[in-house]
Amino acid sequence: MKRTIFIVVGIVSCLTLKAQNRIKPLQVGDKCPDFLFQHISNTNKLPVRLSDFKGKLVILDFGGLGGCPPCIKGALELDSLMRNEFKDKIASIYCMSKHAWGDEGPSLAERKRQIVFYLHNDKRGKQLHQIVDWGDTTLSDYFPHRLYPHMVWIGKDGTVLAITSQDYLKPEYIREALTKKSLQWETKYDVKSGLDLNEPFVVYNQMNTPYLNGDSSVRYYSTFLNYLPGLNRYSLSYFNGNGVRYNVQGKKRIVMINQPIAKMYYDLLCPGNDVSKIIYEVRDQLRYDVFNGMLGKYKPNTIESPDWRRKNTYGYDGIFPSSLSKDDIIKRVVDEINYSLGLNGRMEQRNVKVWAVTSSLKYSKQFEVMSSNIADSIYREGRTGGYITIGNLLWELAHREGSLPIVDETHFTEESLKSKYVKISAAALKSREMLNDELMPYGLSITEGKRQLEMLVITENGYNQDEK
Repeated sequence: MKRTIFIVVGIVSCLTLKAQNRIKPLQVGDKCPDFLFQHISNTNKLPVRLSDFKGKLVILDFGGLGGCPPCIKGALELDSLMRNEFKDKIASIYCMSKHAWGDEGPSLAERKRQIVFYLHNDKRGKQLHQIVDWGDTTLSDYFPHRLYPHMVWIGKDGTVLAITSQDYLKPEYIREALTKKSLQWETKYDVKSGLDLNEPFVVYNQMNTPYLNGDSSVRYYSTFLNYLPGLNRYSLSYFNGNGVRYNVQGKKRIVMINQPIAKMYYDLLCPGNDVSKIIYEVRDQLRYDVFNGMLGKYKPNTIESPDWRRKNTYGYDGIFPSSLSKDDIIKRVVDEINYSLGLNGRMEQRNVKVWAVTSSLKYSKQFEVMSSNIADSIYREGRTGGYITIGNLLWELAHREGSLPIVDETHFTEESLKSKYVKISAAALKSREMLNDELMPYGLSITEGKRQLEMLVITENGYNQDEK
């Protein structure tokens, strides 16, 4: 009996010790401990403490480096603001997120080697003047996250002012953070930690009966959502077949969080298509038209503006019976978005103005055959021009700002589009006349005309063309 009691006490003592060592995540308004930064680069002072920056606004910028272009882009913008407009007023430490290294992660020595190499050899790394913390062991526990960039704003007195996405990295927000003791900013939550995607967004009965298990009587569920504060944009589909996963509980699901209206329709009806094939029949196009040429790039003052996002992004969560096909589900979701927003989004044949790319069978100059290390050098440093495949040239033209739809009438095979190179100056991409001059030796030409194309059309109910 005594032995049994001893074992229980021992277990309780062990659990108590673990609980004491567990780090409690900090929230907005909490006072920070005097963080110690030991494993750092880009500074002659070792180690560094948070108290070394007393009297300054401190921004902890969690992210990755080479594998996260938005992270390094934001870091360079912050670096410039810190050394110019807000010199001696703010300090920033670029914290390599635990998750940027992976679950296991390399040794500290290997981390240091990779960071030092990046800072001394990469073009963007050379421009980075912030302290880089590559040995994070506790910071990611104080400020847990899975998705980055993830920014923590610490006031002059060491209090957490805000936890945000990179969208607040603008001079007007920095000025506000320098002058106010509290901020009414959205707190960033990760989708993976802020929402459980195995649970409904809305409790549909008082008993909160689980609805995703196999015994549930619920076969269909959908909800249309306004903007959800603090959550990243997110989109997820669970279908069977075509390489897209089944929901683990056997039902099919579509989740969209904080998405622009045009992006919701685009992802459902024409994923992979070029964004020039969208027609807006709406009173205020700025509410919808967020695409800035290349897919994934957005127009300024739209999706990257917290105020615009609050007013113009939406979400959707739908659970569907496994018997429904993917096409049936997409039709149902589009119908519900149309109903909820008073719109008519659909794919429709339209006679539209296009750029048609044609090829003469008798061209005077052979297409280039390039080795892999030279391929598509038009994208390289300086963007003055270079070699590009015909297929990538068509893609580039289709994703310019304000471009007309591109129609390929060359009759080249898929393999030829990937293997035939032309030499083009970057300046020629801005003018059809200049482009034709450089394509003419290859027997290629671009003409402007009208073609019957399937377009994504978004029409507001009651819209009248004369109102524009």
